[in-house]
Amino acid sequence: TRALSSAASDVYKRQPLYSDVCCGDGIFVEDNIEEYISLPESLLSSRKDYFCQYADGDSMIDENIQSGDLIIFEKTQQLNNGDVGCFGIEDNIATCKKYFNDSKQHCIILQPANDKYSPIIINEYNYHEFKIIGKLTLVISKRN
Repeated sequence: TRALSSAASDVYKRQPLYSDVCCGDGIFVEDNIEEYISLPESLLSSRKDYFCQYADGDSMIDENIQSGDLIIFEKTQQLNNGDVGCFGIEDNIATCKKYFNDSKQHCIILQPANDKYSPIIINEYNYHEFKIIGKLTLVISKRN
């Protein structure tokens, strides 16, 4: 279990850490919890559930998410346009991108935050493979 440096009075709550989330083209993610990370309760709402993953790749660098950063997501299946989220895009493949629901084109666009990458388009042909897993809550930079 890893803990953040913080004030002695902080109360910590254990959050599950899953396999790395892709900030690139997509990687395999298992359903198994790899370990638990203790985070100060003051950073998170007690009424919500969270999970953690380490970023892997550079597709989200313009959102200040670098490879190796710890990303904390709120477990939810509801996002607004422009939210950064964790998405299942195929069997056991997860990615971190910005979410846009384009009702005119009848598709969902998962937009990277790096011009080197193309968006992932979710439409009627691949919608059955898509799910929203969580909403970005906090990024703990490996540079801290």
